Amino acid sequence: MIIKHLEGRFTTVSCDLILNCEDEELKFYLYLKLYAIGNKHSSFPSYARIEKDLGWDDRKIKRTVERMEDRGRLKVERINGKSNVYDITWYDLVAFGTCKTGGEILSTPPNNGGIIKSNNIIINNNILTSVLKIQEKPEKETEVNKQVKEFISFYKVKFLECISDNNPVINYAVATKLAKPHIKNLGLERLKELLTCYFSLDDDFYKKNAYSITCFLSASTLHKLVTTN
Repeated sequence: MIIKHLEGRFTTVSCDLILNCEDEELKFYLYLKLYAIGNKHSSFPSYARIEKDLGWDDRKIKRTVERMEDRGRLKVERINGKSNVYDITWYDLVAFGTCKTGGEILSTPPNNGGIIKSNNIIINNNILTSVLKIQEKPEKETEVNKQVKEFISFYKVKFLECISDNNPVINYAVATKLAKPHIKNLGLERLKELLTCYFSLDDDFYKKNAYSITCFLSASTLHKLVTTN
């Protein structure tokens, strides 16, 4: 089945999210994400739209939404006379490697038709297609690349010391891309100092983002840390 008004839209999701979501939960998140493209972390398709697009009845939609809410993964703003607004921030953070999964973890991987054969999957409408890793020529090791690796290792150590006993989820490609210019501008040791300050802050926004490395490396966070430390 092709959903005409979503044709051509797609999103990606990490294997970590696949392993920690039930089939209906994952499908509903990916469906909502297609509506959220360009609208950050929320979307608001109507029940009638969801029923038509997914072929789900009202009871199945309510059951899926309530289960996702009970796990603390989906937030729903219910407005009388209007469509619900679905906040999918938690799923987005995990899908793009910036947040720990947390919550209830499935003891066995869900059955997704054998798609867990690669690190990521891509969805176009409601069709899941495996994406194979493309072998690329390894980037020549430079001093900056060495420092990036050292910084990411330092982040993992400090995260385990200060935040959680569980290893942080890191999207290495994104972290590397974000870290390079900051290491060039600030230097490795200064970046380490700022990271230590970052972990010591009792900030709701940082907590919401699970003190992720990408949150730390964002321009707004580093600007705040540099100007106050």
